[in-house]
Amino acid sequence: MPVLRVYSMQELKELARKLLEEKQVSTVLGYEYGRRGPRPIFITEASDCERLVFDHRCVHNLAAYLSPRRSQVVQLGRMAVVVKACDARAVAGLIRESQLKREDVVLIGMRCGGVVRDPVCAEPLSADNIAPRCLECEQREPALADHLLGEPKPAPTGQAVRDARLSEIEAMSPAGAAEYQNLKRSGVPPDRLWHL
Repeated sequence: MPVLRVYSMQELKELARKLLEEKQVSTVLGYEYGRRGPRPIFITEASDCERLVFDHRCVHNLAAYLSPRRSQVVQLGRMAVVVKACDARAVAGLIRESQLKREDVVLIGMRCGGVVRDPVCAEPLSADNIAPRCLECEQREPALADHLLGEPKPAPTGQAVRDARLSEIEAMSPAGAAEYQNLKRSGVPPDRLWHL
């Protein structure tokens, strides 16, 4: 199994432990490894902070758990949340819509160079497996972060690959384009469509 690129995991664990021990928050919402890649975890005990992880497979937007409609989450009290730049934008939206008070959340910002399309993917981040939304993202650092962790990340390199693939589609005959569309609708994974 390839070595995964990791973003300051020890820093993340230490910060989460400190926030819980000093009672600045009652819960830390982050990621842990599961059978199918990183998954959300709610940590309420400082001793469980060792389970926290962050890498390019952390695709879930944890801001979705901050909705006031999730009453069981609201009951957990003031929360620290691990966010990428795109997640921080979602938190900002919740604040603008008065669904969340800024003082009720501590944002642990992780610098991000993009995430993979599928969290099960154990390969290093590349132009072939990067999530399409990351190609358009111009922010590598969460703007609202109370704490910022990780080394600065370069912009994803997949734009050139995407442009080349779009050129291939545009150059297809009408029959080839129709076949491509039919396969796409049938659920063939995007990375397999390009090998036709």
